[in-house]
Amino acid sequence: MNSVTNENSRWIILAFAAFTMFGNYYCFDLPAAMKDSIHSYFELQFSKETYEYLYNTLFTAYSLPNIFLPFINGYLVDKIGSGTMLVALSFAVFIGQALFWFGTVTGSMSLMIFSRVVAGIGGESLFVALSNFITKYFRTKELSLALGLTLAIGNLGSMMNMIITPRVCGTYGIRGGSGVGALVSLFSFVVVLVSNYIDKHIAAMNQMGRGLSLHRPASNSKGFREVLTDLLNFKEFSSLYWSICACSFFLFTGILSFNNIAASYILNKWFSALPLQAAEIQASNYVSLMWLTTVIGGPLVGCLVDEYGVRTRLAMIAAVILGVGQLSMIVFYPTIPVVLIGVAYSIGYAAIGPSVAYLTDAEDLGRANGILYSLQNLGFFIVPYFVATLKNSYGTYDSSQVFLAAFAGVALYFGYKSYMENTQKGHVLELRIDQLQDVRGAGMVELKEVQADYNPLMDSDQEYEDAKRMLDFNFYPRKSKGAFS
Repeated sequence: MNSVTNENSRWIILAFAAFTMFGNYYCFDLPAAMKDSIHSYFELQFSKETYEYLYNTLFTAYSLPNIFLPFINGYLVDKIGSGTMLVALSFAVFIGQALFWFGTVTGSMSLMIFSRVVAGIGGESLFVALSNFITKYFRTKELSLALGLTLAIGNLGSMMNMIITPRVCGTYGIRGGSGVGALVSLFSFVVVLVSNYIDKHIAAMNQMGRGLSLHRPASNSKGFREVLTDLLNFKEFSSLYWSICACSFFLFTGILSFNNIAASYILNKWFSALPLQAAEIQASNYVSLMWLTTVIGGPLVGCLVDEYGVRTRLAMIAAVILGVGQLSMIVFYPTIPVVLIGVAYSIGYAAIGPSVAYLTDAEDLGRANGILYSLQNLGFFIVPYFVATLKNSYGTYDSSQVFLAAFAGVALYFGYKSYMENTQKGHVLELRIDQLQDVRGAGMVELKEVQADYNPLMDSDQEYEDAKRMLDFNFYPRKSKGAFS
């Protein structure tokens, strides 16, 4: 297959792969879109306070297996390939959503909670596999744009969920709403099968045409002890990588923990006088506005990151915007606050997501992304219970907003820490994508030898010279695999 065909194929691959996340996001947010409808369905079985904890358990159950699994599955992605893992993980999401639908049919909250565990087994690790899958084609060109488009399509699923589910529930009840979710997850599973087929076809054509493969050759078999040693070897990851992980943890925990309660919060704060169906539709429209912002903003910010770099600075900006959005939700009509939170999500994802690829060797990227998402899910598991406790203690979600705004403050601290560490290491995360070469193979990062074309947002010519000097030095020595070791 010639290079032109490969150039076209990678965009086809991206189009199919991005719709993998459409179904995953749709189903993850499904309970949030019908929180009050589920409460109405079960109100004879559970008190309001008990239901608040059970509802939040639908999200913690999803996150529980993902405290560990993305880390383990990231290692498997590195070893057996992202395409194969995408198929297996997407199938788990579909089975989980089918069980959730069956739980609503039988009126079993226990089965609904269990179904979220099954969906969670695939859902978060799907991010890990998909990030590797896309990075394989876009590492040296338009990576932030590619990940931004993936975020946009995924959040389009969240937006459509917030628009469709309350209306379906109003006509067919929660059984109809969850049934549509099962069909959407089936669609995404089929899309995964197609994208995996195209990926394998490209790999086969490369092997025949140039003797190359997009996949790593099978490695020699290892014993359990060797595998465990590889899995738990954290020395390969730099302090800058861990700072980026910490920033990501607090930033996205603050955003997605708000998303779990957003529709109910807006409904009870602004639309409680309306009938339930009308109130849910109005509240969900505002939450969908948050996701619409990310649908538009994700690709735009991705283009800017590819063009100008400045990833750690953007992480700090995202944290500030998130804090303002969280606190303004308490006193202002939800239009501006939800847009601000959507902007923070777009900026944070475009800045942090690609950074991992530039701080990690290609052969460790799955594990690096796995650690990132495992830490995030630790937050998603713990924080909803704090949110539920605050709601039951104070009667509203206003106290939860203050609590989540504090997460934005901590994210800002780690964003600043990342910026300072990145400055000491030659500003690699501040560089444009065209100044970064493929780190696969020799594992070297080189800065283009054209000073006139340097990043205009760098602080000074000296900063450029420092970056050039540091990057010309072997940042990815093969005997010590981690970036900035």
